[in-house]
Amino acid sequence: MSFVCSLLIGQLKLSIVPKDGVLIVNVLEAKALTGKEHTTCDSYVKMGMVPGDDPGGRQKTKMVRDCRCPIFLETFYFVVTQEECHQRLLFTIWDSDQVSRRSQLLGCLSFGEVRGWYYLLGEKLGRTKHLVVACPTKHQLTSGRICLCE
Repeated sequence: MSFVCSLLIGQLKLSIVPKDGVLIVNVLEAKALTGKEHTTCDSYVKMGMVPGDDPGGRQKTKMVRDCRCPIFLETFYFVVTQEECHQRLLFTIWDSDQVSRRSQLLGCLSFGEVRGWYYLLGEKLGRTKHLVVACPTKHQLTSGRICLCE
């Protein structure tokens, strides 16, 4: 468990809703962020589809200064084409250094397409985890899909 805890850099609260070929992304807040030398952060979030060659497709929040638990409350829209359906939505959170005018990457996370069969878990475990069915049957492959592009 200590190895997992050493990988945790903070948390980012998001809401991602697919609607008519558009991902509606709400960047809500972050918590437990730590800047260089364990100080507070001047943080912002960047997001975009990866892999992707379009820098214009990337978006970012406004910076929240001097805070370990910034509240962003910003909404972004990503049009997802059929070609982009298999890409991942990458979020990176940065600490801006006003002196050097460089930003330090604090951490990142990404989401891919949500599609397939998942086991139903007990309430306690199911609230925090999901478990993919490893070997779906032919019937499972053709029904019950959840997809960002449909």
